[in-house]
Amino acid sequence: MTHDGDSNFAVRLLDDEGDKVDLLVNEIGEFDGSKAVGIKKQGDYILDVSADGRWTITIEQPRPFSAPSVPKTLKGKGQQASEAFYLD
Repeated sequence: MTHDGDSNFAVRLLDDEGDKVDLLVNEIGEFDGSKAVGIKKQGDYILDVSADGRWTITIEQPRPFSAPSVPKTLKGKGQQASEAFYLD
């Protein structure tokens, strides 16, 4: 998700009945980040976006067939979802 405005950038994930599933981001000003969300049932979903500037959102549904196991070192800046990793 990216946003180039100066004010609040908020993105809510809603189900097809308009009920909140998760708050994806709620930040002031520019934003460049991501969030992983576990969706428990298939269906239609809605993104409710509030922004004062241009924004982009990319939705992915990764299905890793293999992922590295831990220990693993992760680094980053800001709100970011990591790549998949395997836990016993």
